[in-house]
Amino acid sequence: MKEFCHLCLWAHRVWRARRLIFDDNPQAREFSRWIAPHFLDMVATVFQEYALQRIVMLHDPAEQAGKTNLTLSYIVERGQWDAGVGKQLADLKARLDPFAKDLRQVRNKLLSHSDLDTIVGKIGGHGAFAEGADIAYFRALQEFVDVIHDTTVGGPFPLQVAMDDHDALAFAAMIHDDCERRKASH
Repeated sequence: MKEFCHLCLWAHRVWRARRLIFDDNPQAREFSRWIAPHFLDMVATVFQEYALQRIVMLHDPAEQAGKTNLTLSYIVERGQWDAGVGKQLADLKARLDPFAKDLRQVRNKLLSHSDLDTIVGKIGGHGAFAEGADIAYFRALQEFVDVIHDTTVGGPFPLQVAMDDHDALAFAAMIHDDCERRKASH
């Protein structure tokens, strides 16, 4: 269970860093105008693709091609839960699954493979989700992780790590300060 919690933590850390540096940062647009625009766009894309990949991986089947995957399905289906905890986990998984289902196609068509029809635009709309759906997803994932951690180890398992937030914000501030210096010298 601890290993599963750490997989969830990693997905959250990558998603949260991208949000703090690029999505929720009002100065992010300035970054690409003043500092390494192509590189920062690439970094933002890598963060996003990797976060999407990690989220969808949490929703893979418990067993696939004769191998066992440490996923939400594995936890719900193979955990030795009492009826109350089992139902709570199944309900939380049912809340989490729709978000990952929307992302699965982008993983299968673009992140894990290079589907020609998708690349040339014959099939579109992959990976889009409603504003705030990612935030709701990670709130529900936090609930899921807290239930399994409290039941098996004891206590909650926080996915949000203050040190990570501090580092991401410090990185964004450093880029912002460099933007300001560059603007002032022009």
